[in-house]
Amino acid sequence: MVLDYSLLIKQICSVIAPKWYIKKSFASNHSYNLNFKRPRTFSEKIAIRKFRYTREMSVLSDKIKVKDYVKERIGEEYLVPTYATLDRLTQKAFDELPQSFVIKANHGSRLNLIVKDKSQYTFKEVKKITDKWLRKKYYLIGMELHYRHIKPGLIVEELLLNEQGEVPKDYKIHYFKNKGDVKYFTEVHADRFSNFRCNFYDGGWNRINNPWVGEEEFDDENMSTRPDRYDELLDVTKRLAEPFKYVRVDFYVFNNRIYFGELTFTPTGGTLRFKKKTMDEYLGNLWED
Repeated sequence: MVLDYSLLIKQICSVIAPKWYIKKSFASNHSYNLNFKRPRTFSEKIAIRKFRYTREMSVLSDKIKVKDYVKERIGEEYLVPTYATLDRLTQKAFDELPQSFVIKANHGSRLNLIVKDKSQYTFKEVKKITDKWLRKKYYLIGMELHYRHIKPGLIVEELLLNEQGEVPKDYKIHYFKNKGDVKYFTEVHADRFSNFRCNFYDGGWNRINNPWVGEEEFDDENMSTRPDRYDELLDVTKRLAEPFKYVRVDFYVFNNRIYFGELTFTPTGGTLRFKKKTMDEYLGNLWED
């Protein structure tokens, strides 16, 4: 067996020196030092949240447990139908699944498999993938320590596909609250698994420059059309996010219905670099300390 020394170092740091590791990786990513005492930028506040996390963040980052919260706050009609929740994938569970579905690990991000036609997969192939997910200590990748307290499991949901056979656009709504003043910024992601595109809008659906390095905007009518139910999207975002000073709430709009995706408290682990530090500071000021 080959040891992954970088992962081993992260595991040790997560126990004895998480603050030191977060500060070191922050300086490497952003080319300025993290100020733990007086954070000003969005990036700083995300980094500090990775260290000063809460139990509630752990519960609501669990893709299985968060559904109870969504059902209570906005209603079951916003949930993607669940086919199964599993500790591990078994032959019996696999056989009982429909011909199309999406299977995800509950304890991290980008741990998912889209199955458009189950006949194209064997049980052993899917089990090998999901077993690897379940062994993964996801929290170590970005030192997002609130993920450490999620018991790994699997959730299988209905696969939402548009007329082109693609996953519908993903609306990632950033919710900021400062002394009762609420602001929204929306990322729109399209064709995430093929020709990825991303645009950025303020709460009034005015197009603004994408603030992050490496995520360029696109002049595309399909991307820039305001969703018919955008006001409702903001309303349900507020109802889900209200207990927090900042959180990102993800949704899909499919067949004129809104479906909840996930709550994200530390997007990308705070590693995305801003094109302009002024935007990093502006978003940081929207988030009450």
